[in-house]
Amino acid sequence: VYKRQAPVELSAALEDFEGEVSFAIDGGRTRYAQPSTVVEVNGNQWRIVRPGAIEERAIARYAVSEVLFVCTGNSCRSPMAEYLFRRELSQQLGLSDAELTAAGYRIGSAGTSAYAGGAASSGAIEALASRQIDLTPHRSRPLAVELLHRAQWIYVMSDEHRRAVLELLPTAADRVQLLDPEGPVSD
Repeated sequence: VYKRQAPVELSAALEDFEGEVSFAIDGGRTRYAQPSTVVEVNGNQWRIVRPGAIEERAIARYAVSEVLFVCTGNSCRSPMAEYLFRRELSQQLGLSDAELTAAGYRIGSAGTSAYAGGAASSGAIEALASRQIDLTPHRSRPLAVELLHRAQWIYVMSDEHRRAVLELLPTAADRVQLLDPEGPVSD
């Protein structure tokens, strides 16, 4: 229940909710002095209670955790890492693959020299089949700046891949790391 004009500062917004807020992020005065955006979060679900300075599409983007694995051709190492990680995360959270996506997790892979639409290598398909993971749906995709912007975590197979990522997006330096800190993951 709002007592006055929608607030543009956190302190005024908290007054409107009379202590019913569990968590608030203070980013200072809202952009262009527009009303603050109020979001209700319940588990993995969220809804906008009051539209404001931050648009729904921006909030939807922030509500997703995206992990990207990068290798050269996106036919072997990075898709294997993607599918293994997706299965492990699903098991840890007790969610199916579809539920994982609905809960806001995106796991993907790309290649620094990949072409779009290629199948996974037969060796990779066989290796994951031995772990009861079907890699046949995978289709390769080239590494793109948009993928790097979206990913919160970027795992590369070698220093060469790290350099390629940073050539595309230097600001990703704090989000990119070797999958194996001991050294490169060989083909």
